[in-house]
Amino acid sequence: MLRYAFLDIMRDRTRLLLTVMGIGIGVAQFVALFSFSTGLEAEFGKAMSGFFNRIIVTPRYSEARFLEDDDIAALEAYPEVMGVVRKLSTAGHVASRGGGTFVTAAFIDRDEMIDEITLERGTVEGVLLGAKALERLRVANPELDVGSRLRLSLPRFGGREIPVNVGGVLSKGGLVLGSLTFDYAVVLPMEMAPQKAYDLALVRVDRLESMGPVAERIEQERNHDAVSFEAQVKEVITLTESFRYAFFLISAIAIIIASMSTINTMMITVIERTREIGILKALGFTRLEVVSVFILESLFIGVLGSVLGCVVGVGLSRSLVVMLIRRTGFGIVPVIDGRILVLSVLIGTLIAAISGAIPAKRAGDLDPLEALANK
Repeated sequence: MLRYAFLDIMRDRTRLLLTVMGIGIGVAQFVALFSFSTGLEAEFGKAMSGFFNRIIVTPRYSEARFLEDDDIAALEAYPEVMGVVRKLSTAGHVASRGGGTFVTAAFIDRDEMIDEITLERGTVEGVLLGAKALERLRVANPELDVGSRLRLSLPRFGGREIPVNVGGVLSKGGLVLGSLTFDYAVVLPMEMAPQKAYDLALVRVDRLESMGPVAERIEQERNHDAVSFEAQVKEVITLTESFRYAFFLISAIAIIIASMSTINTMMITVIERTREIGILKALGFTRLEVVSVFILESLFIGVLGSVLGCVVGVGLSRSLVVMLIRRTGFGIVPVIDGRILVLSVLIGTLIAAISGAIPAKRAGDLDPLEALANK
């Protein structure tokens, strides 16, 4: 029966090709849009990683003071707080062979941020140079790179000099602290800071819902300025979910159109083979066997179209990324999930089988005598 069904769909290869293409287009759109939207969601998540579940705490401007160790200890005492990252920034001048430049010297708790530091090269040991800071320094010293020795002076602290070794170079946007980036900074461990007072603390809370309430309590109880990005994070989450729902809707419409193509093809096949169906029944084929032949033909079409759609969908998702980069300069990495490819094949095959069920039922219900009388 399998062989008969396979040979039968190969009779009209042009019709087979068009029907397979219909299923393939629907599945390709599903794969491409899903992988693209998943990659887009991942990029949004990466872009918002500096805000998610975090609160920026600074001294109240009217008081013009620093956060001190007892303030940090009080922040860490909140039950919702998972950790606190301290930061002290000041103007600095970096000198190397051939000249120097002014930069921001940023002292932070690097151990607390180790998993969020992205390096272009080097290691997190030693001083980290922001990508733009390195470009400035290389104007005077083109050979400056990982392993170079620099002298960092801090005018605000009496010109205090700190000899440093360049351990690594940050990627552009490779370190984000709240809304702050360090592309133009020299990043040093907090242990090298010239004072035990800080201009900012980044408070990590246990979940998104804790951001607003904890920020309010910090402002009321500690008299600090506390900024949470709860509303912005929720807005981004809603936006990415809306994108995904829209992509799913477009894919569903495409697959429905493809299913109509399959129904049309199989209905035409039943009409053209009415006499043949009568002969099969006269030879002893049962209603179930006749129905099974047409269902199997639909399954063959579904499998062929789905596999083709997966291949085209993967290529299409990558083409969308290339087009996006060329037009906007913004690129994402499409997420090609093997489980989605398997699901796509199953969905395409199932849709084809369901689409073929109506024509198959009609073929099974044909009266042998009437079918044989058909010309």
